Amino acid sequence: MGTTTLYVTENTQKTECPSSNWLIYENSCYLFVTSSLDWFGAQHYCREYDAKLAEIETEAEDNFIRRIIAEAYSEQLFWLGGRDDDVEGSWKWSSGTSFTYTKWNSGEPNDNTNVNGYVQDYLMTNANGWFDHESHNAVNYICETKE
Repeated sequence: MGTTTLYVTENTQKTECPSSNWLIYENSCYLFVTSSLDWFGAQHYCREYDAKLAEIETEAEDNFIRRIIAEAYSEQLFWLGGRDDDVEGSWKWSSGTSFTYTKWNSGEPNDNTNVNGYVQDYLMTNANGWFDHESHNAVNYICETKE
């Protein structure tokens, strides 16, 4: 697997994460994985740690995630746990919860349904914000586990 850079952050409440590679923010631990997988492979990898692809529920959490990406990973792409493959335009997290917060890049989600024969039903982020993408591309990903 790729390397993960550890940053000490404020607002840490959770005291135990699966290992020292995980970052603590509020009541969650995050693992930024730079070994590329498609969306389903990334989801499977996170589940091996009793985690899930990250689910961003607040602006503060999103700012934390995007700050880590900006400082440590430049403009690299990361899978998050969002998808709208059940009902187009109805974005939900892998846990089944509907989005209550979003940070879409300009013009997103655009649901370009003919990108190499794939539909854009899965959520990616970079340091600037979110966009929809087809699931088969192998990129970095962020796992999250809660207390």
